[in-house]
Amino acid sequence: MKARILVVDDEESIREFLDIMLRKEGYEVTCAEDGQKALDIMKKKAFDMVVSDLQMPNLTGIELLKQVKDQYPEMLFMMITAFVRLKLRLRR
Repeated sequence: MKARILVVDDEESIREFLDIMLRKEGYEVTCAEDGQKALDIMKKKAFDMVVSDLQMPNLTGIELLKQVKDQYPEMLFMMITAFVRLKLRLRR
């Protein structure tokens, strides 16, 4: 069975690129254009991993990460960003 990856990014070109590359590596890929759509998709389908942009409108990657980890604590989650400079304050 192929591992399932959910790609979440508001940039269509990034979603398409990751979709192509991950499928070439043998993964089953589903894409969402924002964090809320990703959460909606996750209610209907199980995934092995989420690859998410950090900076997105409405629901940021960090906010998505928190919600995913609350609902699916074992979920692998990879954060990506196109921003060169980034300052984060993460609180537990």
